[in-house]
Amino acid sequence: MSKFISGLRRDRSNGQSVLELALAMPVLLLLLLGTVDMGRVFFDYIEMRNAVVEGATYGSRHPSDTAGITNAVVRHGIPGGTAIIAGTTGECFQPLGGGSVTVTATRTFTPIFLGGLNAVAPDVNWNFTVRASSTIRCMT
Repeated sequence: MSKFISGLRRDRSNGQSVLELALAMPVLLLLLLGTVDMGRVFFDYIEMRNAVVEGATYGSRHPSDTAGITNAVVRHGIPGGTAIIAGTTGECFQPLGGGSVTVTATRTFTPIFLGGLNAVAPDVNWNFTVRASSTIRCMT
């Protein structure tokens, strides 16, 4: 008789484990997707940072070629929907003028799990801006 009772208790504990998993799963998924999104943000930032350094390097030799600077950034590979701004300061067109070239890339990041985040807090704007910039002295 005691084996039968211990068998019933074992079945009840199995049901408890399933219930605990069902309660913890949304929190675990939110943590997992949050980690994936943070990885995506850092990856995008690194790609944007490398691309603006390439553009600024090109611009340090060709400060008046804004289209070439933009093409150097795009060719290096940046996430889609990224805005690129290139500009010069100082006197880049005179020898030893002391000017510099600044290239900035800006992108609005949207999380993967936006629907779930809006269910948790619908009034929060979950999109945010990722920006990378590089300034290099002119070499002309």
